[in-house]
Amino acid sequence: MELSSHTGPTAPTGKDVHISAIRFRPDKHLLDRLADVKFRVEGKVRQPLAAPELADTLYEYFETHDDISTREFARISHYAMSTSYRKIREYIALGELEPVPHASGHYRPTPGNFGK
Repeated sequence: MELSSHTGPTAPTGKDVHISAIRFRPDKHLLDRLADVKFRVEGKVRQPLAAPELADTLYEYFETHDDISTREFARISHYAMSTSYRKIREYIALGELEPVPHASGHYRPTPGNFGK
């Protein structure tokens, strides 16, 4: 295990800041011992929803909610945040969602979509 600390300038301001990090680097002996270890995920693994399932899920969601945040979209779709941003942009391009004014990262269905 390695603990490092140094002072360095920040890019935007040029002011010195204290930077610290803890880094774990296994030695060759440990790496050799773990080479044949197989890891498995415990519990339920959630798969991202396919397009028809996502549309149904959004329809149900908008029955009780006026808008959806990107984080909530990621939660209900089982997508990563980056994929959620991309999917939301696709829905906006199709005219099915629109950004909520003055609410960054929130989107609502356009009239006639998702049961609204």
